[in-house]
Amino acid sequence: MMHYFKMLPGDDQWVLSISRAFDDGTPVDRWAFIRCKKYEGAIPIPFDVASCGPATDYNPTAFGAQIVSAKFAAIVRDVAKDSVQFVPASVHGSDNDWFVMNELESRNCVDLTHSWVQRYEEGDGDRAGTIRGIAKLVIDPPRADNLHMLRLREYKMVTIISETLQSRLESKEVTGIEYWQLATQ
Repeated sequence: MMHYFKMLPGDDQWVLSISRAFDDGTPVDRWAFIRCKKYEGAIPIPFDVASCGPATDYNPTAFGAQIVSAKFAAIVRDVAKDSVQFVPASVHGSDNDWFVMNELESRNCVDLTHSWVQRYEEGDGDRAGTIRGIAKLVIDPPRADNLHMLRLREYKMVTIISETLQSRLESKEVTGIEYWQLATQ
């Protein structure tokens, strides 16, 4: 059985924020990278440094976009293959190569019997009944289809990775990431 991990930001690193607009004034679709659909819009996606600190290989943002280094992208591309798209990004003040990691796969793999979830209530419009947050996440591995990286279909703000990918990232000493092993049923 495959084990899964949730990726978390590390401590003491810079914080990136997706810009509101491209240099020409065109608005940036800040939610494009949690839809699990191929991105075909303008590039590079602009980001600003919201809080100073060391640059790291893995950088999650408030809108669900995850900015990664070329090193991180190469490792994920090698393991996860075509289930992830890497969209060129630019970080204000940095000359390094950056990418938005766009997961193209999502699965309905949350074990709702054993997880602790909070749902939107009736007064929350079309979100009523959908997951608002997860306090305890339990995965049903067979429903994750042996993917090495995916978003939860029920709550796309969360990306999970396989133990294989986690081990590879750890062995290559990528920075800015911690791993939380997820319970399985």
